Amino acid sequence: DTLWSFSTTLPVGSKLCAVLCGVLSPQNFAPNPNGRPTGLTILALPLQERASSSAMVAVAAVHAVTDAPAAYLTVNGDTLAPGISYRDFTAYRELPAERRTLTGLTREYLMELTPHAGSAGVLVLTGFANPAANENGPALTPIVVFPNGTVVELSPVVGIEELAAVARCRAWILPAEQMLQVYLSPLCASPVTVELFALDGTRIAQWLVQGNEKEAWLSLPLAFSPATGVYLCRIYMHATAQSWHCLLAGY
Repeated sequence: DTLWSFSTTLPVGSKLCAVLCGVLSPQNFAPNPNGRPTGLTILALPLQERASSSAMVAVAAVHAVTDAPAAYLTVNGDTLAPGISYRDFTAYRELPAERRTLTGLTREYLMELTPHAGSAGVLVLTGFANPAANENGPALTPIVVFPNGTVVELSPVVGIEELAAVARCRAWILPAEQMLQVYLSPLCASPVTVELFALDGTRIAQWLVQGNEKEAWLSLPLAFSPATGVYLCRIYMHATAQSWHCLLAGY
């Protein structure tokens, strides 16, 4: 079936990335807060396939969330999209091919760029900011699309951060990878026990890891698929007998 017909003239010899956005019946959905039209349309931006070096990833950003306001997106403090509104897109910007954090939305997202070193991708903001006002459509989700067809859905950073006197810890669940991600600061220079509990107090996972004098990112495999719900993570530092706790959401 044909949803909509478009007519356009493509530049000769160009390589383009097309992003379909909008809704078929705008009157049934929340309006755009910046007054942008929300009818179904196609955005076309120049396609870049490679970064300038194997140590970088080139990323462009597209705002395709009809009911979301303008967003100022940063990645580890570096500006990626300086105030883009719905139907806007940016030029490619190069980022280190490392694990980064995307900020500027209602929550932070983990942006793992390491496997895509040397590539170029398009970060697309998809879904709805308020699904309840949009026929219960999908919630706002950032994805990165690469020219080879790979689509990476960014995982939200769901840990509640807390500062301790001698150590700084952070944790969040990566549902797609079935892992618990843990950050330990250089101050965690001792054996550390990481535990995951259900809210009824049942311990469902435990790991003993060694601290070191450098910051550590730990990927701890889960023997189960995280169900929708809330978990308690406890990180115990043996040398100081101090504990850090946070609530984590499984999606």
